[in-house]
Amino acid sequence: TFTHITPNFSADIELPNNINVSTSYSYSVNAPRFNDLRPVTTYNNPAFRSEGNPNLNPELSHNLSAGLYFWDPSSMSSLGANMDYNIKESMIVYNQVIQPDDELGILSVTRPENVSGGRQFSSYLWMNRPIIKTKLTFSLNGNLRFSTNPAFVNGVENETTSNGGGGSVYLTATPNPKVIFTLSGDLNLTNIKYS
Repeated sequence: TFTHITPNFSADIELPNNINVSTSYSYSVNAPRFNDLRPVTTYNNPAFRSEGNPNLNPELSHNLSAGLYFWDPSSMSSLGANMDYNIKESMIVYNQVIQPDDELGILSVTRPENVSGGRQFSSYLWMNRPIIKTKLTFSLNGNLRFSTNPAFVNGVENETTSNGGGGSVYLTATPNPKVIFTLSGDLNLTNIKYS
């Protein structure tokens, strides 16, 4: 049984000229998964073992969000931007112990444990603009993502850093209310580094 106070706050402000600003804060508590809690060792491969951990605590995180949105009813265009920041007070990661073994050569044991220090940041930007009102619309969106997550290998902290971004382009044609055609393209890039 876990008892936590989980405050949440959000505000939406409507400004002149169809501009909307929003912000929020929440404190999240996520219970461990049942498979991570089982006090059982799993042998899918003799050289790779996975152990459960019945002493896990929930994942705890602070989540901050802010957004800016604009809608122009005369041109039926919209524009928006959003940012999210997540700080992990406690997260469940899969720590590894790699050791020599007389029969197997090398034995790797993975065990879920609570650690602190994870961070995630993401931002989004999108735009919709009709080329021909109610018939042909152009949409564009992009995103940036940055995250840092710790885990331990043989008791030594390893930090995994992931940086990425991407974008999408959509062209939507609506010749009549019952028929919609969409042509789209996506590009995403991610760079992952291990300390």
